[in-house]
Amino acid sequence: VTASVPASVASSTPQFWLLWLGVGLNATASYSIIASGKTLMLESFGGLLPHIVTSGFAGTFVAMMSVSNLAGRVFFSAISDKIGRRLTFHILWASCIPLYLCIPLSVHWLVDTATVPPLILFYTSTLLIISCMGATAATFPAYVADLFGPKYVAAIHGQVLSFLIPAGFIGPSVISFLRENALRNFMKDLASKINPEAFERAFGASHDRLDELIQAKVVSIQRLLELLPPETLDPSPFVYDSTMMVMAGFHVVAAGCNFLIRPVDDKYKSSA
Repeated sequence: VTASVPASVASSTPQFWLLWLGVGLNATASYSIIASGKTLMLESFGGLLPHIVTSGFAGTFVAMMSVSNLAGRVFFSAISDKIGRRLTFHILWASCIPLYLCIPLSVHWLVDTATVPPLILFYTSTLLIISCMGATAATFPAYVADLFGPKYVAAIHGQVLSFLIPAGFIGPSVISFLRENALRNFMKDLASKINPEAFERAFGASHDRLDELIQAKVVSIQRLLELLPPETLDPSPFVYDSTMMVMAGFHVVAAGCNFLIRPVDDKYKSSA
């Protein structure tokens, strides 16, 4: 009889908490992409490639996320049986680091060139991220069985997935907060370049009340750009830069957690 770690004991092992944190961070980052996918596409690429990135194109992009999720589940479920679950999770979580960084890279590339290749890089990177999320979900139960034994897989699997409910809230909340913070900083930077008298004539208040004007949505990036020279760079496509860097950081931690996972000590196992 294969010895297994009872569900009541699993949370006493470091492997449980390393797996819990890694899966939770992966899910948090992935949910942020799922929640903002269409908006991210339209805000970052719609302005510079309006003939391609339409609302319909963005809707297709969202649908392709579901396809990528399924493809990741099918492909890595088969591969993980051959290369092992720990290596599979190394590949999944470590590869997400450059994939998230490719998103702001593609946006900056687009602003510099206004060509299609940056859109292809963005599209591919994002769908690969979602496929990694699907693969994580599909191979996770087998990873739990590898670590803790097959007898209590369902119970331990459920305990580790306790992070998924808050992750579904935290991911979209984080991306919304970081986006708003980036917008605010961009508006403050643009406002600082406007003559104080011109600013007050346009908005009926001085620079000192900029935070209030932003909060009331009186000031926007587009309105500020109208008061600046035509060659002034529109920062709107860059609002997700900090978000994607944070999500890449999440996966640095997740990959680190997986790297630290070792076989569970026999003292936690029971053959009963």
